[in-house]
Amino acid sequence: MTTNHLSEKEIQQFALDKFSCRKEIAEHIDLCESCRTQAATYQLLFGEIKEQQKPDFDFDVSALVLQQLARTKTVPLWYRLTLYLLSLAVIAAFGGLIYINRVYISYFFQKYIVGAASGIPVAVIGLISAPIITILIFQCLEMYRRYQRKMEVLNFY
Repeated sequence: MTTNHLSEKEIQQFALDKFSCRKEIAEHIDLCESCRTQAATYQLLFGEIKEQQKPDFDFDVSALVLQQLARTKTVPLWYRLTLYLLSLAVIAAFGGLIYINRVYISYFFQKYIVGAASGIPVAVIGLISAPIITILIFQCLEMYRRYQRKMEVLNFY
């Protein structure tokens, strides 16, 4: 007989469905009186829980919860697209100003932004920053879409 007993989780797994548990667990329960007694106790407990009647409420719980949830105002698609295109235009215009008019940028931008990249050609900076900005935009859009789907699910129920 084995001296190491099974854990509570393993015994409960055997009690719930002895055919889906590992072979070693079933063999141990066949040989160990203590674990077999615990498994029988759990089987009796789980059987009694299944036989209990589910409580009936005289009110609709889902209706009470839904009343308390705030309704979200949906934004039309054309408005969102306009906002995204406007943001992209502002980013492109700002990048164009830095690229074309390096001389006319204020002292702050000249010193800190352009000065930090003075040894790097402007085309390389553009090639590096364009994909980064594009990825950030798409990540923000995806995050917003996931948020909208979650809100739609909440509003549905």
